[in-house]
Amino acid sequence: MHRLFALLLFPLSAWSGEDNLHSLSFSYGVHSETLSFNSFDADLSPESIDLTYTFISQKGPMLTLDTWQETANTSFAQDAELEKKVWGFGVSLAYPVLSVDLVLSYVYSKPEMKAWAASGNRLEEYSETSEYSAGVSGYFAYDAWSLVPSLQLGFQYVDSLNQSYLNENVITLEASQSGWFAAPSLSLSYFYELNSHAALSPFFGLSWTNFFQGEGLTRTSIFRRSASLTSSTESDLETDSSGSINAGLELLIDRYQVELSFEEAIDLDNIGTQWNLRFGLVW
Repeated sequence: MHRLFALLLFPLSAWSGEDNLHSLSFSYGVHSETLSFNSFDADLSPESIDLTYTFISQKGPMLTLDTWQETANTSFAQDAELEKKVWGFGVSLAYPVLSVDLVLSYVYSKPEMKAWAASGNRLEEYSETSEYSAGVSGYFAYDAWSLVPSLQLGFQYVDSLNQSYLNENVITLEASQSGWFAAPSLSLSYFYELNSHAALSPFFGLSWTNFFQGEGLTRTSIFRRSASLTSSTESDLETDSSGSINAGLELLIDRYQVELSFEEAIDLDNIGTQWNLRFGLVW
């Protein structure tokens, strides 16, 4: 799924008189996920941590640096274990032009998964994903309401390696996939001032990612004690799409931020609701 950067939701006018702003936030998240292996299902509860730094210039660009890590492990089937790790980072640069922002971004992620049984059989999966995108976002305000629509067009490249060790046989599957995607999103927030030092901001967001053109190359190798077999297959990737809905509440006290939110995946039945708790500081 295309990853969206977490940005501060309060309007810049709330900090009038300052040319530049810096923000640093840390978040913790947890969600449920189901992975299928042949006739078995493994239920996971991945935990994630995220660190985000944002530099905002009221008269110029906005730079966002983001890094995250996700881990999970569980037992399933008959004495089988599974471990999953994901690490990644992202860079986003937004520059105001007329009444909109032009956005350039790069996102890299590296998932790893290992499953093994008491019999000695095991499965290992490694992949690397790079996304390059450019887009535009707008900002519309009415009273205390803010509406931010955006559209990103980008290119994604994925390299993956799947190795199965079954009864002294080794099956290796190498795949390279690339394709173009479009990612529209819409966020709505309300800024309610409690007093001169505190404010509440409930928010709601909708995002969608559609992969509309791509191709893939798959290389399969089977090694046995007495023989080996290698084959390659090229194919066009089918159109794929997925999205998410998120909502939450943000509390601002002077220059401190606390946010509780949830995210629900659309068209991804194996991923459950994700809950996030974020703490931030603005200076």
